[in-house]
Amino acid sequence: MTQIVLNIEDKNIVASLKRVLSTMNGVTIASSKNLSSYEKSKIEARDGKINTYASGDELLAKNVIANRIGCDCGNRMIRN
Repeated sequence: MTQIVLNIEDKNIVASLKRVLSTMNGVTIASSKNLSSYEKSKIEARDGKINTYASGDELLAKNVIANRIGCDCGNRMIRN
């Protein structure tokens, strides 16, 4: 199957272009998968891919932040 990606500057013609293309035999229109950061975070929350903590102290106690930023929690950065 051959695919063509179109970049269209004038948003006013998108609907009519989709109508024209959809009338052609064998032509389908794939939807865009570009999601905003907010939309991605909503999906992650819905799918249970987030962690929650009761307080900042609990977060630090689990060393989550320290592991992510490369810190030894002695106020000294470790360069990996």
